[in-house]
Amino acid sequence: MQQPTEDDLPYHEIFQTFEIYIDHNPDRWRGGYVWGVCKNGQELSSGLSFGVAEAAEEARESVMIRCQLKHEKLPS
Repeated sequence: MQQPTEDDLPYHEIFQTFEIYIDHNPDRWRGGYVWGVCKNGQELSSGLSFGVAEAAEEARESVMIRCQLKHEKLPS
């Protein structure tokens, strides 16, 4: 999967039926990049990263964790 770069911002992709958004952090003092994972118009998780590629990886990892939790059976 191709990694986004700063030239691609604002960035949007569909990953495992979830939407991933990445953009510059609006807080110029702290810098970095914000990412969000959404589904059906609802934000499910978000974070702040120092790099665009790191933001994409963290967002995809968040999706994969959600997918694993969804498919695990609860103990009886």
